[in-house]
Amino acid sequence: MNTYFYLSKILAPLLNLSNLLLVLFFSFLFLYLIFKKKIFKIFVFIFSITFFIISFFPIGKFMLGYLEKDFYSEKVPTKVDTIVVLAGAESGKKTFFHKRLHLGDSSERLIAFVKLASKHPKAELIYLGGSPYLNNSNSLSEPEVAKVFFKDVNFDYQKVVFLNTSRNTIENLKDLKSYSESKKLKNILLITSASHMKRCIYIGKKIKLDFFTYSVNFKSLIQESFLNGWQGFSVVSNLSSLNSFWREILGIFAINFVATK
Repeated sequence: MNTYFYLSKILAPLLNLSNLLLVLFFSFLFLYLIFKKKIFKIFVFIFSITFFIISFFPIGKFMLGYLEKDFYSEKVPTKVDTIVVLAGAESGKKTFFHKRLHLGDSSERLIAFVKLASKHPKAELIYLGGSPYLNNSNSLSEPEVAKVFFKDVNFDYQKVVFLNTSRNTIENLKDLKSYSESKKLKNILLITSASHMKRCIYIGKKIKLDFFTYSVNFKSLIQESFLNGWQGFSVVSNLSSLNSFWREILGIFAINFVATK
């Protein structure tokens, strides 16, 4: 598990699809300039066209729809005994540096957690996550940032159980599995981003952990007029969506090669 964690963090820049395509483009461009081989020129053309297409068309948002579609109309159980939120919304480095709360685009996870906690006051509350960084200096851990958020919204985090030693999704859910068995938890409701939920379900099946899903932070393409779509056009957004999809697909693929028992 440690090998998987360190490899995933060290190789993270190359596991980002847009970064990988750029590295391949410049690598083959360099090879072509040195050796003048036609095959290298063909690859330069292929990668340049591919990067142009994924930059200017919302392919990533369509692909995210594949991951999110099963959760568009998910049913939340009426009886909830345990509410669990996965870390990932917190920006530990920015919060540490600015001494002000910083959340990423997954902030809906924490908002939903507080809302559901109010709706189910008797439910056990669990926060899952530790620190995802290789170097933890000059940064707060995810639970520390979450506590800043809870303070800011006047939510009593003393009633939250922080399982804060895990560093990725597999470790998160394995910790939840162990805690669930020791406390005999029932009717677990798991909160995470919609695009991330499918990976959580696959891991849950692997480790025999049952839970209901509560998906937030949907990113897939929604129907809108051409003018509104043009106003929101962004190369960065298109690449970011595709990178998110690619990361989840790699994560799902890696589940089959990582010990989850």
